[in-house]
Amino acid sequence: AYEFPTVAAYQAFTTAFPVGKVITTDEFATGTGGGARYTIIASGTENGFNIIKNTTLSQSINLNLGDSQTVRPEQWGLVADGTNQAAVINACLATQLNVTIGPGKFSLSEPVQIKYDGQSLSGHGTYNTELEWIGTDDSLNMVELWSGRRDLGGTGLATTNQRFENFKVSTKTGSNIKNVIWVESGCFHGWIEKIRGFDLRGSVPQAVLKFDSNGGQSYPLGMKVSDVVLTGGLNDDLIPLPRGIWLESVIEGLFTNVKVYSFELNWVLGTNDVANIRNVVDTTFIHCQGETGDRGFATDNARCMLMYQGRNITFESCKFMAAADFSASTNQMPLRFSGAGDSQNKNINFIACTIW
Repeated sequence: AYEFPTVAAYQAFTTAFPVGKVITTDEFATGTGGGARYTIIASGTENGFNIIKNTTLSQSINLNLGDSQTVRPEQWGLVADGTNQAAVINACLATQLNVTIGPGKFSLSEPVQIKYDGQSLSGHGTYNTELEWIGTDDSLNMVELWSGRRDLGGTGLATTNQRFENFKVSTKTGSNIKNVIWVESGCFHGWIEKIRGFDLRGSVPQAVLKFDSNGGQSYPLGMKVSDVVLTGGLNDDLIPLPRGIWLESVIEGLFTNVKVYSFELNWVLGTNDVANIRNVVDTTFIHCQGETGDRGFATDNARCMLMYQGRNITFESCKFMAAADFSASTNQMPLRFSGAGDSQNKNINFIACTIW
């Protein structure tokens, strides 16, 4: 195969190859990695990611995925340069294949959406691959497990077995965001695993991880969340972050080894919005933890867990702790039940748990 140092070097090449010939690149661009194999094709379908036009000839190159059928965004032009990389990652996800991102900090100002059955978006490790939000639109989420109900208007739409794993997530000073990770109602039997959330420096989001009811219409179902650590504290404006995990609705969820620290409300189950009431039902928490910390929270507002609506819920070997420092005027509580409307908290079981 003919070898080029970068994609740009091929684009500037002035000798035509026969259609079907395979070429290779050492890197996508200088210093970015992402070397790959390409097949020469006729021009006409270029997108700048996996199909790239020669600037002097009427032909293009088409990326060869090989046998793995796993997409590496570095081969599509992903760069860790502080600019928005959502278009590259979403183009990779649009293949409906699994996507794996290598080490580095990659910036986003638009949502990354995992839309397809059985699709995963994976990093190289919780401290090696970071997704950092730099956007300023507080109506947007950073990562979405998407069923289509919000955007397409169908209450019966569903997506199954999506996976988001092996990332650090953060927000940059001066940014605005709605939620960092958002799971839409109609997402069934998916996974969120091995996530670290800290360096949350922008404006105050609704939550770092939110399970959404789509306006009280439905639930995420059978979701599994494991090995997740979220740390809030104060953002750069010294404002405490309000919610770590907000389970507005979920049925048959399983949360294992999920730790949430230093939010005003570390865990919120349900909502106090009566019009949007949906229960958290038949859900189990194992080796989970929450601790408010002493972070200047508003009087009477800091709760390690606030439960609005929950039915048939089991907590096993969990710890929910208010701060050790109860000085000044802050009245913190490890656990509060607060029903909304006609909804009740029923059959809540604590097995070998610590609440203090």
